[in-house]
Amino acid sequence: MIGLTLLRLRREAEEPSAENLPLEPYEIAYLRGGKNHLLQTALVALVDRGLLKVKGLKLKTAEPGAVDKVQRPLDKAILTKFLWETEASALYKEESIMAQAEAVGERLREARLLPDPGQKGARMLARLGERAAIVTTEMPCDWPPPGG
Repeated sequence: MIGLTLLRLRREAEEPSAENLPLEPYEIAYLRGGKNHLLQTALVALVDRGLLKVKGLKLKTAEPGAVDKVQRPLDKAILTKFLWETEASALYKEESIMAQAEAVGERLREARLLPDPGQKGARMLARLGERAAIVTTEMPCDWPPPGG
């Protein structure tokens, strides 16, 4: 009974409120597939808007002024990285881009739409406790067996 009450309280504390729901496409992309999906979404959005050009496996900002045309810090970081024609794989290696992508994830954790490290640890302990309870209840009543 105590375990069920604690589980209910934990879930209520972790549940996002309606005002924290993501309204931004980049937040939805992060929720759908993490940083990599977010970066792919940002890349497609910038190409679609004509701010980033694709040349084979390389990317290049369409024009130097493109950086000033965007509002999102992630978009600015991507366009800045590709001011000169660069391999597209650099998208996943550039620290400024990765930091901006992680900032999106952090906002989602603050809004309780993603678990923070403490919540992940609590969930892992709860799962271990549940497994221990299952093992305990599955043991026969006469354990250990007589003569064993």
